[in-house]
Parts: sequence; structure tokens; C-alpha cells
Amino acid sequence: MFEARLVQGSLLKKVQEALKDIVSEASWDCTSSGLSLQAMDGSHVSLVQLTLRADGFEKYRCDRNLAMGINMSSMSKILRCAGNEDIVTLSADDTGDVLELMFESPKGEKVSNYEMKLMDLDCEQLGIPDQEYSCTIKLPSHEFARICRDLSQIGECVVITCTKDGVQFSAKGDMGSGTVKLAQNLGVEKEEDQVTIEMTEPVQLTFSIKYLNLFTKATPLSGSVSLSMSNDVPLVVEYKIEDMGHIKYFLAPKIEDEDVAVLVIVCFIAYGFGTLSKQSKKGPKKEKSKFVKTNVLARKLIKSDLKAKDILDNYDQYCSTEKNHRHFSTGQVLGYVTPWNSHGYDVAKTFGKFSMISPVWLQIKRKPGGKFLVTGTHDVDRGWANGVRKVDEDVQILPRVLFDGWSSSDYGALFSSEDEIEDMTNTILRVLIDKGMDGAVFEIWSQMPSQKAKEVIHVLTHMSEIFRDNDMTIILVIPPPINFEGKATAFTRDHFEKLEAHVDVFSLMTYDFSAGSGKPGPIAPVLWMKTCVETLDPHRQHRAKILLGLNFYGYAYSVQGSVAIIAHQYIQLLRSHPSKFTWEPTIQEHFIEQQVTDEHKRLIIYPTLKSIQSRLDLARDLGTGISIWEIGQGLDYFYDLL
Repeated sequence: MFEARLVQGSLLKKVQEALKDIVSEASWDCTSSGLSLQAMDGSHVSLVQLTLRADGFEKYRCDRNLAMGINMSSMSKILRCAGNEDIVTLSADDTGDVLELMFESPKGEKVSNYEMKLMDLDCEQLGIPDQEYSCTIKLPSHEFARICRDLSQIGECVVITCTKDGVQFSAKGDMGSGTVKLAQNLGVEKEEDQVTIEMTEPVQLTFSIKYLNLFTKATPLSGSVSLSMSNDVPLVVEYKIEDMGHIKYFLAPKIEDEDVAVLVIVCFIAYGFGTLSKQSKKGPKKEKSKFVKTNVLARKLIKSDLKAKDILDNYDQYCSTEKNHRHFSTGQVLGYVTPWNSHGYDVAKTFGKFSMISPVWLQIKRKPGGKFLVTGTHDVDRGWANGVRKVDEDVQILPRVLFDGWSSSDYGALFSSEDEIEDMTNTILRVLIDKGMDGAVFEIWSQMPSQKAKEVIHVLTHMSEIFRDNDMTIILVIPPPINFEGKATAFTRDHFEKLEAHVDVFSLMTYDFSAGSGKPGPIAPVLWMKTCVETLDPHRQHRAKILLGLNFYGYAYSVQGSVAIIAHQYIQLLRSHPSKFTWEPTIQEHFIEQQVTDEHKRLIIYPTLKSIQSRLDLARDLGTGISIWEIGQGLDYFYDLL
């Protein structure tokens, strides 16, 4: 299920206006970190890239990565139906073929609903690497728009010249010529009215003014615009979108010979930068893991005094002689696998380290009239499941089942009817049995209506009876009982005690500790993890049923905001800039600092062998098992520890 609620609905209208004249069709990519779009214009001369971070929306939910093919003209027509003060909500099912748009007036007296058919687009992403530019010019966006508009009356091309004296825009045509020159004015009171220039060497390039005028459609989104230029690379025109993202336009420079120009510009945008390199949306090309005969402990890689070279030289090397030997043998090990990260499928078939594997496959939906439907069965891969069982015949495969798209009335009907509970459970069971599964992992607690814990416990109790009658395992995903402020959450010790007899295993989400704080911070401090377990089971009566949650993903923080990162992105970041590792002993995590520019730094928090080992030791001391979200996001040598 995808849902995004934007209080400033007019912002989405402005974004759409900034896009629709560049591209006619595009794929909006929805992930847990936010919305993004990347597309080239029909002539393959320019490229636009949009990012809207999840934290910029009042409400944002994306259960699985989703690519929505959008006809930009249709989208614009529907958004014109929204008032400038309206709240806009976008939503779509994971397997649906329509995008739903809801427009609410500020006081709620008017609500409009629209549906737009989605397109099946075969889009290919272009990897856009970090690039150092010879000059970056920042100026008021309205000033840039006026310059482009005025000079388009003179000629078809504009020459942008950046020197230590300032920036000059010039154009020539049959009627004559025109020039606009801007000098730096750092003394201006408002930052958005300033003209600033950062330059390492002079640059002079020629661009089509038609495209620059199209780019200025983004002027209402930002008070300032930045132009980044270097010889032989595309111009980047960037508009910041308040506190939630940006829109960037890339434009190849003009070449005198038009016949050659078209060919060169297409290749330049598609393949050059070093350039804009083609990259499949399925992810980066896999690097082959390397086998070694000793594990990470013997190779002395588990340490707090860490350097990037220690990771880059070893991350893809795991001990082949121990890939089926469990070092963590005091509790159960659950590994999550997601369809959008194929490496997790490979890990599950390679390492015999897991008691349970949970592929994120299924959703249970309630249809009008009380009928139930399990979706996501197209993701079920029985051949892969058989391959996992060949590695360890005792491993249980337990698909995660998400309560997808449920309204409060759907929950109300379920809570008030024993027949509905039984029908829903049997609908799920039929699919699990048909697909040869061993049970299921349910994620309902974080999705249920507030103040309905008693009803959810009743539903789970009834479901458990039916599951156990069919020799099926039932696992419940639960949030941590304590948040980053030390306050109680929606799941308490009382809830745990009432469910313990009916649930086989609890998958405790002891990660994303700092997510609610709005600031960079630790992902899973060990003292907090310990407190969460002790809060639920202070007398160690049922610890074996608790799986301490371990994150195999991390976060990168920069001036642009935060973004979740997984293994290959982490390795790319380590290769991009020198990294300083700092071990935080109270938190038991490594913090990584990079100097990205003279003025800006990047903070990276991602698991290391040391941080994982400390959490495995904690689980042993507490008497719990572990659950890993998710096994495709980690580095291969992590599995030497399990």
C-alpha cells in the first residue's frame, strides 16, 4: 500500500507544472524514503530528476517499492481540480492499476476523489554520480526566469560565462544581441536575493534557451536557483523544494554542427558525465562474493578502531567452510527477504544460519461485503523456497502478511464478527498450505486503529487456535515498548503477557530509534534495546519467544537530508570520500564522517562487524533470538557472525 498526504497541496501542483512540459510520461518511484522521478525529454537533450522525501509529507506510507507510470498531461488536468489551499492525498495499491487522488478543503467541508489509470512504462534509470563542478552560481529564481525570457527574444541560444568578475548571459540573433551581467552581492539582507559564485576555473558554455525557459517553470517552487557548470558535462539547474527535496534539470551544451550535435548530446546525456550512466531499476550489477577459509574473527576484523580500507578489502569475503555452521545457537534467527532486493534471496540459499525466513510477499484485503482476498501471491517462488530448504531442511518459511488498505470500518467489521475472523484466517491458511509454507508473520499492531488493542488481541487469539490446529507457526511483529524519549508506546508488557500463550514468536522492531526525533542519531542503542526486552519480560519467563530486531541497513545524513542506505550504497559512499570512523561505546555503533565539500559534511551510520557482534552478545545475555531486517541489505561477511 502506498499513501502520501501533503497539507500544502499547491506544492504538488507546482511540481507537476514544472514537469509536464519536459516529459509527457514518467514513472513515479515510491519507496520508504519518499517519491522520486527521473525522465528524459523526447529529444533526449535534457533530463529531469525530482526527489520528495517522506518526512516532508504529513503522512507517508510505502509498504513496498512501487513504480507508477503517469501520463503527465492527465495528472495536470486532475490536479487543476484541487484548490490552492486543499490537502492532497495520493494512494495506490501495491498491485493496483490506478492512482487515487483525494482533495480536502482546509476545514474538511469539501472532499473530492479522483482515480487516474496508471501506465505500464518500461523505464530505465540513469545513475547520476556526485560531480565536482568548476563553478556554481546561485541567484534569485525570478531573476533567472526573467533573463531567460528576455534573451529568448534575441536568439535561440544563450552563452553562460562564469569568471571571477561575475556571471554573464548573452544571446545573438538576426535582430542583434543582448547581454545580462550579474556580480556577487553578498551584502543583500535576504539570502534568496543574493547572487553568489563558487568557482575553481572560468567556464563558458552555450545552451538552448528554449530548454532553460522550460526549466524556469519551477520558479514558484523556490526563491533561488543554482546553476552548476563544468566543461564537457551537462549544466545542472537545481531548485530546492522547501524542506522536502529538490528538482534538478540536466542540459547538455550546444555543439555547432547540428547533425553531430543531436548524436553527441544523446550519448552525452545517456552515457556521459563520467557521465549519466545507465542503471537498471532492478539495482546495481552484483559483485561476486569471494570465499575464504577463515572467518572474520580469525581475520581480526571485529574491532572498534576501524578504517574504510578494512571494510572495502573484506566486505565481500565470507568463510565458505562455516556457511552452514551457526555461531549464534542460543536462540532462533529470523531473516526477512524482500522481493525488491534480490540479494536477500541469494543469502537465504547460501547460508544455513537461519531458523526462519520471512519473504515479504502477501497482503490480506477485505473486500466490500466481508469477503477476503490474499494478494501478492505472484511473488511466491516455490523453487526458491525448495532451494532454501536444501541448505537446511529444518528452516521454516513464513511469508509476512500485511493488512493492506484496511479502513476503520473494515477493522470494525472484523472485530465484531467471529465469522469474519474465521473466514479471514481460513483464507490466509488456504494460500499458505497451497504454497507449501510453514506459517506466517503478521504485521497488524502498527496498522490497527488506535485504542483497539483489546480487539486485536482477540483476533490474534482466534487466529492462533486455527493456525495451531493446522500445525502452522504464527509470528507477530511488534513495535518497541519504549520510544526515543523513554516513553511508553502502543505495545505494552500487558499486551505481551496476554498474547504470549497464543503467539509462537514475537519479532521486536528494536531499530530506527532516532526516526521520531527528526535529528541524526543512533539507529539502535544497545541500552535501549536491552530496556525494551526487559520491559516486556522482566522475569525472563518468555525471552525465547522474543526476537531482538537487528537492522542490516543504515542512514546517510547530509545538508540535503537523510536517506536510508543498503550494502552497495554504503560501499559506494566509502569509496567516494575519505571516511573517519568513530566508535560510540555507550551506543555500540560506528559513526562515519565524510568531508564532502569544503563546507559540507556527511554522517553515515551503518552496521559494522563490531556493532553486530555486540548485539548478538546482548541477545545471548538476554536469552532472546534475533530477527534481521533485511538480509539482502547487509554485507556478505556479516554472516560469519551468525
